This record gives sequence, C-alpha cells and structure tokens, in this order.
Amino acid sequence: MKGSLMKKFRPLSFLRNSQASNLGASDCPPGNFVPGASRGFSLVELMIALVIGLLVLLGASQVFVISKRSFDQVEVLADRQQSLRAIFDFLSTDIRTAAEVVEAGEGVLELAYYGARSGDPYCVGEDLYGARYSYSEGVISISVDCRDVAANDGGFGVSNPLLSGLSAVPSFTDEGTHVKSQVSFQKMPGEPDGNESFEFVVALRCMAFNNCARP
Repeated sequence: MKGSLMKKFRPLSFLRNSQASNLGASDCPPGNFVPGASRGFSLVELMIALVIGLLVLLGASQVFVISKRSFDQVEVLADRQQSLRAIFDFLSTDIRTAAEVVEAGEGVLELAYYGARSGDPYCVGEDLYGARYSYSEGVISISVDCRDVAANDGGFGVSNPLLSGLSAVPSFTDEGTHVKSQVSFQKMPGEPDGNESFEFVVALRCMAFNNCARP
C-alpha cells in the first residue's frame, strides 16, 4: 500500500523534469526569443527612418533657400527704390528750376541757371550757373558751376557720385518744355523684362510760364 501511494503522489521535481523532457522542438520559440525581453530595430526599419529624416531635412533646406532668396530680393528692391527716389529728387529739382537745357543725350544732361538760383546749397556764398549730370561705369555723377557775380569766374567742379548700380547708360531727352529721363537698374533673378527700367518726365517751370531768365 505504501508503494502504491508513492506512485500516486510523485514529487514536484519529478513532474517538472518530466514536463521538460516531454517538451518538443516545435514548442520552442524561434530565434532563441526570450519572452518579455526588449527587441532592437531591424535594418529595414533603420533605413526607412533614415530616408524619412533625409526627406524632412531636404524640405527644411528648400524652405530656408526660398526664404533667403525672397529676403535678398526684398532688400535689393528697397535699395533700388531708395536710389530711384534720390535721383528723382535731384533731377526734378534741377530740371524744374533750370533756365535752359544746354545738352541732353545718352549719359549726359547739362542745365543752365544763369544765376537764377542764388544762395543755392550747391554753392556756398556763390550763385549756381549750371549743373551737369554724367554717366560712367554704372554710376551717375553731378558737377556744378558756381560763380561769384562780382568776380564773374566759375566753371564745373569735381563730379560727385549720386547713384550706382545702373545696368545701362541713362538717357535724357530735351522735349522743349520738359525733359524725359530714363534709368535702368541691374535686373534681379526672376524679374520680368522691363521692370528694371524707369522713366519720368519733369517740366521746366520757366518754359511753361515763358519767363526763363537767359543772358
């Protein structure tokens, strides 16, 4: 009876060994996988992540390049507008108050005042008798003829640069009662043809009222 009880109630260690020995090869997880352990990324997953990162970086680079190009164009356009405003202010004042257009053509404009602008800022203590605009290597310069009425001496002095960055020779056309001026700046990338050229017309005030003071 004691032997039958021993056979009926087997030790726990015996049961474990028996279950381990009865475990087939098909019951083992493949790849020596240990349940509950963490897995790393596979090569395919790493390659996909790398491609996605490169695409994001490429898109960010394109946005930066476009933004930088737009900023540069806005800056160039602002400089152009400022330069155009400056040359227009000079030309409009000098042409409007001139008594005569002595010479007008490609890259040159000479105006005479015959002392009509006395105490002019161009001439300290003297009268303005003439102003000459000239062009050389993309730069418009101005020289003035200041004279002392008592000494009756004068002549055009040194040329002072007014405007730079031009792409072509400016043209000045004398049309009797007014002068037509045209200036062209350097073209910006992607700018339509013709947008870099500007034309403006200024009337001679004395010609309009027929009271030009000439010697």
